[in-house]
Amino acid sequence: MNDEKIGEIELRGEIGSYGTSAQQFADQLKALGDVNVIRLLINSEGGSVFDAASMYTQLLRHPARKEAIVEGIAASAASYLVQACGSIEMAPFSFLMIHCASCGSLGTSSDMIKTATILDELDGAIAAVYARRTRSRADSWLKLMRAETWLDGREAVNLGLATHAMDGDAKPITSAFAKAQRGVANRPTSACNAISAIRDARANSTQRSIPASRRDVLMFSERVRADQIAEGREENRQRIISNGSPRQAAKFLKWS
Repeated sequence: MNDEKIGEIELRGEIGSYGTSAQQFADQLKALGDVNVIRLLINSEGGSVFDAASMYTQLLRHPARKEAIVEGIAASAASYLVQACGSIEMAPFSFLMIHCASCGSLGTSSDMIKTATILDELDGAIAAVYARRTRSRADSWLKLMRAETWLDGREAVNLGLATHAMDGDAKPITSAFAKAQRGVANRPTSACNAISAIRDARANSTQRSIPASRRDVLMFSERVRADQIAEGREENRQRIISNGSPRQAAKFLKWS
């Protein structure tokens, strides 16, 4: 018997005072009542950094399981808002877009310097959200943000900003790394297969000519995967040690 109580929130258009504000989002969340699954349907070009940050926090604090479906685009502020959801599905032909924060400013040169400092701080905070989600380095995300990077469903999954994507026939897309990582969680030796899978996927995806921005995404994707594999090895090592098998742990460390 399925006793899930699912509540849906539709977030379409701008985030902020000219679209959906943080207060309106809070009202929608409260109106869902006693649900254990929140499904966020999103198609947004972004908007206010702080309204999106508030929405992100509201979702994190809610005890329900969170699922997001990117129907068309989750750009700018919307791209980090959805990271509060455990499951992020990229619909066919949908995109994530990440870039640096921007604003308009009036005043003296000192005012401009202060504004630039604030924007740098916001960029660091946004990059930290992506880094936390993907267990990778924030400075690598800053590089992609400064280049204004567009990610289709497959790329978003490979970089860790989405959990799965759907192709034009509504069939799920799972990256080679995602398949291999399931093995890493079960036994240490699977990491060798994971690395081979990554290399094969990289070779297949680079057979055609790729623009510079795409090459940056692929290189970063491989770096993120390597970080995640390393973390998987450490988790396995800790599990072996906690099970009281020091000889196995020593063997595992030697293999690593």
